[in-house]
Amino acid sequence: MISIENISRTYRSKEGLIRALSHINLRVEEGDFISLIGPSGCGKSTLINMIAGFLKPSEGEIKLKGKPVRKPGPDRGVVFQENSLFPWMTVEENLYLALRNSNRTVDYYLDIVGLKGFHKAYPHELSGGMKQKVSIARTLALNPEVILMDEPFSSLDEQTRIQLDYELKEIWERERKTIIFVTHSIEEAIFLSTKVVLLTKRPGSIQREWELDRKKRWNFYSPEMLSLREEMKNSMDLCCKDCKL
Repeated sequence: MISIENISRTYRSKEGLIRALSHINLRVEEGDFISLIGPSGCGKSTLINMIAGFLKPSEGEIKLKGKPVRKPGPDRGVVFQENSLFPWMTVEENLYLALRNSNRTVDYYLDIVGLKGFHKAYPHELSGGMKQKVSIARTLALNPEVILMDEPFSSLDEQTRIQLDYELKEIWERERKTIIFVTHSIEEAIFLSTKVVLLTKRPGSIQREWELDRKKRWNFYSPEMLSLREEMKNSMDLCCKDCKL
């Protein structure tokens, strides 16, 4: 579905040219849930922004269903780290903006994110987790083929984040969307994903990939989860001994 072909990205800063990503090759199949992990500054968000069409690669090409990605489009929806809701609009009004391409209702999308009854609430009346739920509902209402999520739960407390992970997993299974997800949490990546991709420190390149059983129901505190987490952590330490997750 998505073909990332020998992608590199270099940008100019006060210090000179910075190479953020180097020769990334990755295939994403329809219905995949791909998590990108790696140390801060390794280019995870840069890669998400290039898939979204916000940035152009310096080298290589990204294709969606065989067509080159040149700019943002309705086939790709983005959920950012901070919610992008309009504060002067109610939850219902924020969602109506996205319903043009959907034959479903505000009720449907609020129900699947667990916010039934919050139609008339304003963003300032919601918790951080609830705001992100509205952001996810609005992105789903746009009916994109691919959803790109850039650390959407990183600013939330651990209990809220784990709860949202469970809910996101259920949404993915129900809606059958293709998702690419950036996270600093190895446990979160394992719990959610069909594939986990580890990037090295800058310039980011793919160090290793783990294919996971899409039907697996992970427990955050099981020995199996802890063992796989340790394996991934060790791989990160080997490629970046001075970086901590």
